[in-house]
Amino acid sequence: MAGSAPSCAHRPRRSLSIGTIGMAFARMGPSLIRQPIEYILTTMTTTPLAPQNDAGPPRRNSRNWRNWRHWRHSAAIPSIAPTIPRKRTGRTARIPHQSRDQGTAPAPRLLTLEVITDSSQFAQLEEEWNALFERAGRSHQFFQSFNWLWHWAQVYMPAQGKSRAAHPTTQLAIVTGRIEGRLVMIWPLVRECRHGLIRLAWMGTPVSQYGDVLIDEHPDTGEWLRTGWAFVRERLGADLLSLEKVRADAALARLLEQHSADLVERRQAASLKLGNYADFESFERHGGKRARSGRRRKRRRLAERGEIAFAVLGEGPEAAGSMPRVLATKRRWLEAKGLISRAFLDDRFDRFFLSVAGAKERPVGLQLSELRVGGKAVAYEIGFCAKGRHIGHILTFDMDYARYSPGLLQTEEIVRRAFALGLEVFDLMAPADAYKLSWTDTLTDVCDYEIPLSWRGRLYRLVWRRGLYRAAKWFMSKGPQGLRRLLARSILRKNKRR
Repeated sequence: MAGSAPSCAHRPRRSLSIGTIGMAFARMGPSLIRQPIEYILTTMTTTPLAPQNDAGPPRRNSRNWRNWRHWRHSAAIPSIAPTIPRKRTGRTARIPHQSRDQGTAPAPRLLTLEVITDSSQFAQLEEEWNALFERAGRSHQFFQSFNWLWHWAQVYMPAQGKSRAAHPTTQLAIVTGRIEGRLVMIWPLVRECRHGLIRLAWMGTPVSQYGDVLIDEHPDTGEWLRTGWAFVRERLGADLLSLEKVRADAALARLLEQHSADLVERRQAASLKLGNYADFESFERHGGKRARSGRRRKRRRLAERGEIAFAVLGEGPEAAGSMPRVLATKRRWLEAKGLISRAFLDDRFDRFFLSVAGAKERPVGLQLSELRVGGKAVAYEIGFCAKGRHIGHILTFDMDYARYSPGLLQTEEIVRRAFALGLEVFDLMAPADAYKLSWTDTLTDVCDYEIPLSWRGRLYRLVWRRGLYRAAKWFMSKGPQGLRRLLARSILRKNKRR
């Protein structure tokens, strides 16, 4: 129709000139670039664990990014005093802790956090540490007991003086928490520096099989844990927080799940709850007639080689004399299976167990058992007893007697003795191998977690943990056994030359 506006189909198309595109980008470009960067950096920063400031954060789309980052870090632990004494022996911070009681609010109780970096200060904690473990420690927290970690520190920590040059990169980083002077929480950590990466790990690695935080039973236990968690992440200056072998029933497990810590590996620990059975005979009947007859047949065949005897050694000269044979037997077993253990490649591993076996002070409850045939030991177990739990740390046997299954008969005697002593749990720990499942009735998840705290930690996780580590672990567990055996022998021989 004449005089009417042209339809959309016949409307002239505008050309997009370079000037038009440039003007549009000038208006939208800064936000298009800034917002993704803000999002990435925000997801990599620490999530606030304490109540946020009343004023709230600045606007996310604000151009003043420095104000936003300052708010994020200051809100994580708002009540920590800004000045922390810079001493080699430790660092302290006071955090007001408000009680949860309703009604009239009492005066704030101060949770005082301190970082112990000196071995002499660690030794001074002995009495308080033992008292906390006695009243609040669980049986599976045996590896967090003071005596165990004291022996570890004597061997694995660099000594002050001439031997410090051998391992100069490991330092104590034990975080203690006190309420009105009373020790209520311990994070037993060490600070390691390898290839420019600063890593926080459990004290006791690699000999400890469970890692956890010792903490008092209290209505505010959760608040203490969250405060300690924020302090460890923010104040210890690490690139990576590596918390390995954390049980599903550990004091720290729930907190790690809440904060979505990176799960590196999940295993299962096999244990037997002895209280589920009246005695060893009832447990044996529960296992089935076929299993009982099989063990009796193997025992008769082994008895043809000589008289069978079972002995248990505690701390002392006899146990210290037997310990080198136990570890040498375990190494031969690993080599025959084509397995490599980083712990056994370190000579400090042997020195630690020799220290524990011959301990004249600070005993740890060693139970070194031997199955002997004609006076010769053919199977061993390095075990420990604490708070009603028997922990089977290292089990091995002489490969020359493999067809008689001496390890099976050895475990039978240990379980029988655990029933006789009235223990509550027989723990074979992780992994839950097939031979362990025949002696246990409970499986508990044991997980390794890693929390990157800087770009170095994130790079380590990306390149090593999610790449090379997985490939190496797959090869050592599922690769050709002959090739694995050759590799294990080569590594062991190279280690012996050192």
